[in-house]
Amino acid sequence: MFRIALQIGLTVTAFLITASVSLAAECADDPNECTPKKLCATATNVIANNTVWSTKSSNATHVEFAQSLGMSCGVVAIVDLCESDPNECKISQLCGKATKSNNGQTVWNSAAQGHVVVAKGYGLTCGISEAKALDFRKAFTAQSKLKRQQIQYALKKLGYYSYGIDGGWGKGTSASINKFVSTSNLQGKTEAQVFKTLLSRVSVPSSFENKSTSKTVVTSNSNNNQNRNRQFDCDRTSLPTIGFKTRAVAESWYPAEIWLVIAADKSWMASWYGTKKDRSQWDRKNNHLNIPKQDLIVKINGSALSDQKESTVWVNLIVTGNFQQLGGASYKCGKAKATSWEPD
Repeated sequence: MFRIALQIGLTVTAFLITASVSLAAECADDPNECTPKKLCATATNVIANNTVWSTKSSNATHVEFAQSLGMSCGVVAIVDLCESDPNECKISQLCGKATKSNNGQTVWNSAAQGHVVVAKGYGLTCGISEAKALDFRKAFTAQSKLKRQQIQYALKKLGYYSYGIDGGWGKGTSASINKFVSTSNLQGKTEAQVFKTLLSRVSVPSSFENKSTSKTVVTSNSNNNQNRNRQFDCDRTSLPTIGFKTRAVAESWYPAEIWLVIAADKSWMASWYGTKKDRSQWDRKNNHLNIPKQDLIVKINGSALSDQKESTVWVNLIVTGNFQQLGGASYKCGKAKATSWEPD
């Protein structure tokens, strides 16, 4: 009798153990059998104090089931600040977003100009061998005057260049060639290849009129050798970011370099931003320039411009409608240079 009772007891115990193991294994095998707490515990992991969905293949069914029920299980989406603000990027992230692969070659990503500007601003090359401006200067000045004018003409037609077609090398030509190279993904190409690509996109004239000579004949003495237009080349010395979403946006409005040209009779004033051809007497006296751009007015205070020494100008942006003024940037300008350039 005792032996029979012992056998029955062992059988019952074994059954209970088997049933317990079976019930414990049910949640792991079938998410429908889980309690909400166990389902979330199986479907998530904690990484760096952040709850994230499990990436284990064995938990994929539980993750999918929890998400189909609309359960969050404490998972909080991690916002990538680098995506919206390039200044929040780590260097590896910044270069990853600022570059792309083009035919097996790493080039700047024209679709992520904000990240490109920040990367270049900190001197990062991100594995890109960029053409140097000095190389283009040497290659440009080695061309015939006609070829140099054709290059400037093509750059102007394509919207990269705003100066006169004189065949001379300067900041305007340098900046426009570099911009053409960047936006056309021509990094790593030789100077000759860049010039060839540029000239292939525009039908260029076979000759150019000597505008400075013809203007001397048909205009007043404002352009003669004693009294010509004045040009100022200016480098940015301060960059405001208040009022701008990111630093890259501020830099797009306040570039590293700008130029100013004032007519000999002060009737017009031109800049990197555009030209004002009909200035008031007050504007002429104080060298002020107001140019509408998008929903803003670019206000340049050039009252300190000097023909004989370096000077500082301020550039401000005024939001039209409510006259809200964004932060102003300062530029250090060199002394004036004579120029025969005039706006179209």
